Order: sequence, then C-alpha cells, then structure tokens
Amino acid sequence: MDPFADTLQRLREAFGSGRTRPAEFRAAQLKGLSRFLQENKQLLQEALAQDLHKSAFESEVSEISISQNEINSALRNLRAWMKDEKVPKNLATQLDSAFIRKEPFGLVLIIAPWNYPLNLSLEPLVGALAAGNCVLLKPSEISKSTEKVLAEVLPRYLDQSCFAVVLGGPQETGQLLEHKFDYIFFTDPATSPGQGLPAATLTDKEGNCGSRGARVLCCSYRFPGGGSTRRRKPGGCLTTLHHHTPKLGGLWAPAPQDRGCRGKAGRPPEASFYARSPRQSVQRPMDRQKLLRHNLLTSPGLSFLIGSPRVGKIVMAAAAKHLTPVTLELGGKNPCYVDDNCDPQTVANRVAFFRYFNSGQTCVAPDYILCSPEMQARLLPALQSAITRFYGEDPQSSPDLGRIISEKNFQRLRGLLSCGRVAIGGQSDESDRYIAPTVLVDVQETEPVMQEEIFGPILPIMNVGSLDEAIDFINRREKPLALYTFSNSNQVVKRVLAQTSSGGFCGNDGFMHMTVASLPFGGVGASGMGSYHGKFSFDTFSHHRACLLRRPGLEKVYALRYPPHTPRNLSVLLMAMETRSCSCALL
Repeated sequence: MDPFADTLQRLREAFGSGRTRPAEFRAAQLKGLSRFLQENKQLLQEALAQDLHKSAFESEVSEISISQNEINSALRNLRAWMKDEKVPKNLATQLDSAFIRKEPFGLVLIIAPWNYPLNLSLEPLVGALAAGNCVLLKPSEISKSTEKVLAEVLPRYLDQSCFAVVLGGPQETGQLLEHKFDYIFFTDPATSPGQGLPAATLTDKEGNCGSRGARVLCCSYRFPGGGSTRRRKPGGCLTTLHHHTPKLGGLWAPAPQDRGCRGKAGRPPEASFYARSPRQSVQRPMDRQKLLRHNLLTSPGLSFLIGSPRVGKIVMAAAAKHLTPVTLELGGKNPCYVDDNCDPQTVANRVAFFRYFNSGQTCVAPDYILCSPEMQARLLPALQSAITRFYGEDPQSSPDLGRIISEKNFQRLRGLLSCGRVAIGGQSDESDRYIAPTVLVDVQETEPVMQEEIFGPILPIMNVGSLDEAIDFINRREKPLALYTFSNSNQVVKRVLAQTSSGGFCGNDGFMHMTVASLPFGGVGASGMGSYHGKFSFDTFSHHRACLLRRPGLEKVYALRYPPHTPRNLSVLLMAMETRSCSCALL
C-alpha cells in the first residue's frame, strides 16, 4: 500500500481547484508561517538545542530571524512579484500585448536537511507558497526534535488541503521520489548520512579472510534500483569502510568483513579507498585495483554516508523519470585564500567565527585555508587567540559551541583528525558528540580531509607559494558552493573573483553574502543548480509563461506572412521582425 497516495491526491485536487492562485490566499499562508515562528519561538529554540546544541544566539540569527525576514520580504513584495512583466516588442507586435506571467508549477516537493533544519525548510517553503504552489515538505529525520515540531505544529498554521509534512527515512523518501511532482527542491549537506534517501546497499561476493583464515563474504556497491539484497556470512562482523573520492563526498560504508580479511570490492567510478584501524592513527590509501585490507571500526548499520553530488544524482534520476525540474542545493569544499597582505588577527576572527559556527556544520563555511608558509606562521597564534576568546579555555563547556549531529558524523570527523598535524584543538568526547575547534597543518591534498567536505569544526591549512598557485589549486577541483578571499589589496580579491567559479563569493569576510536577500543563493556544477532567497525563491517556484495577446482584426496586415511568398513580402516581414531586444521566431 502506498502511504503517500492519499496525501498527494489531496494536494493535487486542491491545486487543480485554483485555491492557491489568488494573492489573498498566498498572503494568508505566509502570515500563518509568521505566526508559527512568533508563537513557537521557545519550542523551536529548544528543539534546535536538542538536535545540534545550538545557542539561543545561533538559533535566532541563523534559523528564526532569517526565516522571518524571508516571510516579511515576500509579504511586502508579493503583488509586485505576481504582476505580469511587460517585455519589449518588435514592429510586428506593436499592437499586441506581450508579457511574462508567473504561474505556480503545481505540486512541489521540498526535501530539507538537518544542519539548519528550520531555516532550510522554511526559506524554500516561503518561495513555494508565495508562488502559489501546493507543497509537500519532507524534513530531515536526523534532526529529530525539529522534525517533530515541523510535523506536529507547523500544519496547524497553514491550509492543510494545500500543505502537508511527511516523515520517514531513506526507504520512505525513496518511495516518495517514485511519484510525479511538478517541482523538486532538494538541499543536502555533503556528508549527510543518507539525508532521507535510499542508501547504497552492499552485495556480497566470496572472498578470503587474511589473519584468521576463515571464508567471508566481500562487498560490492549497489545503488538504489539495482534490486540486489545484502547477505552476510554467519559469524562475520560488520565493520566500517571509509570511502573517499575527489568527485564525490565522503562516505562511511559498513562492509561485511571480519578483521584482517581481504577481498575484492566493487566501487563507484573514480573512487579511492582509505582504511583506518582503531589502533592506527594514519589513514592509508588503498589501490583500487588490489585487494582491500580492512582493519576498521565496528559499525551497527549497513548504509552509506552519501556525499551531496551522489545524492543529487539520485534525486535527478528520480525526477528525470517524470521530466520534473529540480533545484539542487548541495555543497563542496569552500576555499579560503589568505593573502600575505592582510591583518592576521582580523582574518582569524572572521574565519574562526564562520568556520566554527554551528560546529562547522554549514554548507558555505570556509572548508580550508590556502596561504603561504609565512602567513600560516602569523595566522596560527591569531586563530588560537580567536578560538580562546570566542569559546574560552575549555570550549566544551562553552554554551556557544554546537555539537555534531550524530554518532556517524562524529566518528567520520574524528577519523579526519589523523590527517596532517593538529596545531590547535583536536580533542573529542564521543559521549557528548564534541569535537574541539581544530586547525590542521602539514596537510596533503591527497588526504581524506582534503577529499571530502568536512562539515565539522576542523580547519585544514594548505600552503601555496603564490596567488597563481592558489587559483590553480581551486580551479583543479570541483566548483565550490562559496569562495572566500582575504587581502588588503582590491586587485587580489578581484583577480580571484575573475579567475575562479563558485556558487557565491565574499571578499574579506565569511558567508555574509547569505544575509543579502537581493543576492541569489545556489551552487554551480557539483555544488548544485538553481538558486533561491528573496525574489529568486519566488522565481524558482514559478513557471515563467510567455504570453502574447493579439486582436482578432487587421487580417490584411498579417496576410503578408501567408503564401504565396514574394521577395517584397519577405523584405517587409524581415523589417517587421527586427527588434530592440528580442528575436521573433514565428509571426
């Protein structure tokens, strides 16, 4: 039995009735969202604190207030956004009315992430409702407390014939994506443990156990839709395989292997593998053509921690079956270039604030620093000073430092601490899901911490010899969601801007560009497609319909286009089709 069929049918019928189209109805829904925030502020703050240990400051600034501002902007500008947009005309259409009408797509699916579970649910929801759509919201099951509030409280403030919240994990979301939607909006942290999507499963093949001499089953990767099932030889233990790839995000994939076992493993293309023993502090690369040696951490589950580009492809594949348009807000490794010509303490204050905000679990946070060895020497004490001022001598006791969302992400991040050398921080507490604000140096580009989006309070520093080398380093990698440059020289900042590509860019600060509603937020390439915020959200969830209204008369004038054609008629038509700003395809 399909658990979503009745809900989807209800929403489609409501949209088909035209209920969501009037401006008055849209405004009423937006006002309902506003009341939801105002009347449940404490409840939301408590939920965010339970999920991510967010302080009242972080919850207000990055979740509640920013969502309220988005609602206020939509209410102020709704009628202007909805108004038909007149366009320039050519001579042949001077007597006609030409305009763009913004129409709702219909039934929209919004899949929200866990790292900003309120903000990243409500911001796209504001745009979808303002554009006149019916919406099915799927909050992340990982941020459980916030998910509960969104599911139980939010629907009371909206018209439930036009809005619904659905819950569930990977299996349920996979079923949901089998349905036809008119638009899908998907946001996913690059290290989301499944993010409510079907996890890749492991199928078993025969292999050899090394140290113990027993026969075990080896693993191969099968992604959703492959139809394979997983089996495990009796007595084998589930352990954890750490998968990294420059193209994809980091994965923690349990493999049915006993300690010391060897076996061939299937893999996604372009993958490389790393294994870490509980007794070893070094992660070593595995030759993908050779047998994998597993000395790995025990893990109770059997699902991949899938990187955003991979999950984005799953969503796109599901949407493609129905030719459904999508917006994908993914992630990536956001570079931060620090020029020699700048004040190290100012840079340290700003980088530390934005890197460790929400315990580093921000898709646009600076993910690594590129600087010269000389600037690194100046920057390290400044970063230590900033961290101490922000979070005290014992950051774990600071009310302003968040916690890692889950045990899986904690284990993944703790594994990354073995990369390079810890210069600042490095402490962790599994029982509290706490990882100290950390800075790594002597990091190699091939190490795991530089192959996946970190999504935690860890900041590696890579040394480059020049600005040219930094730009080349950035351009060799996938296009990031954000890029940052610090320099007292405007020429340096503008050169990085001109010679690189990223979803967003900010000079001499962190992700402050995210606070400007008149700027679009979105990725490019592997970091995503499409954009939103402010009017860009309204436009994302609106079909821009090209319209031309012509009078029924003047047939003798328009008869010039009909056969039989003559050179004179062609000359007149070509002249009439000339336009100041557009071309006419057919009269």
